[in-house]
Amino acid sequence: MADNYRIKVRNRRRKPSETLLCLHSDIRRLIVLAFPAIDQYYRESIACDYFIDALADPDFAVKVRERAPEKLDDALRIALHHEV
Repeated sequence: MADNYRIKVRNRRRKPSETLLCLHSDIRRLIVLAFPAIDQYYRESIACDYFIDALADPDFAVKVRERAPEKLDDALRIALHHEV
């Protein structure tokens, strides 16, 4: 089952009317299911990358990635700041 969730999280993209909070929650859920045996520190780093990739707007993703977030919550905070 973990392989199925890895595919889902890899292909996850933000929907046009979806909030960043909903995307964040879904990425967190999928990451836990996709990587159940990985240490929390590494899981956060992976989740952060997938969240930024899921933003589906390359310019917006670059702005978030430039701030070098280390955790998923950091990426969300930066994205919310830039979205305003």
